[in-house]
Amino acid sequence: GTGRRVVVVTTHLILNGVASNLRAVQLYLAMHAVARWCDPQPGDSILFCGDLNLRTDGESALHLVEAGRVDPSHHNWFMGRDVGVALPEIPEESRCPSTIGRGKPCPRGREASGYCVDHTCRCGQAKQFYEPLCGKCR
Repeated sequence: GTGRRVVVVTTHLILNGVASNLRAVQLYLAMHAVARWCDPQPGDSILFCGDLNLRTDGESALHLVEAGRVDPSHHNWFMGRDVGVALPEIPEESRCPSTIGRGKPCPRGREASGYCVDHTCRCGQAKQFYEPLCGKCR
């Protein structure tokens, strides 16, 4: 044989729609664990498979796979800033009118745009919370 190895890895990353930053962290940790376990050598191949639960082609986990790093200014770090943190209760009339996931009301307060900071594109139009920009600005 050639002495080259093929390492096959499979994973299943967190599904939560607003946890795109956690998916990148999970993937980073998995990639480093594989490197520790199998000590890849030049010529070895690592086939990384699984359900990554990516929502868009702009997710930080995909950037990690493609470029080997995620820029600290990536929008997923901002979006995941309070995953697992209890947000203060906002009166319904002051709440962002958007929904998250399967119709769950957005818990954030409205900004001047009429939407929360997570649902407002830099142009001032509404956008999906997991996208950095609205469709018009993309």
